[in-house]
Amino acid sequence: MYLQISIFTVFMLLTISDVSSQEIAVSITLTNTQIVEECHFGDDWNAYFGFNGKYKYSKQGDKFLLKPNEKFSLKSMVFEGNEEYGDYAEKTAVISYEQLEVGRYTFEELLYVEDENTGRYHCNNATFKFTYLIEVSLR
Repeated sequence: MYLQISIFTVFMLLTISDVSSQEIAVSITLTNTQIVEECHFGDDWNAYFGFNGKYKYSKQGDKFLLKPNEKFSLKSMVFEGNEEYGDYAEKTAVISYEQLEVGRYTFEELLYVEDENTGRYHCNNATFKFTYLIEVSLR
């Protein structure tokens, strides 16, 4: 009996190890960007995101593979245009393989942007909320 339990235990450990060492496919979509708080920030801004050194996606990113013990960076970016010196802000979150399971997730990130202009528009700032859909599937 002892031998059967040991063989079964080893089999289960190998099975669990095989599943947890599998590559996963990750897809990221920016589903919404909104200003949640602002002070004279204006309407001329664009939101983008990037991951793993690739950036400037506006809605849907490319699918990529993630291996056990790997991480990826998810960068949220806001550009305010039509100024002599356009404003830019970014925030990066790091997400690891171990934090993800097969399925769909909503991920939210807050990003604060402050206008560098002085004078009558000195309080130009805004906080943006980025809402992402992260889809994970087995490779």
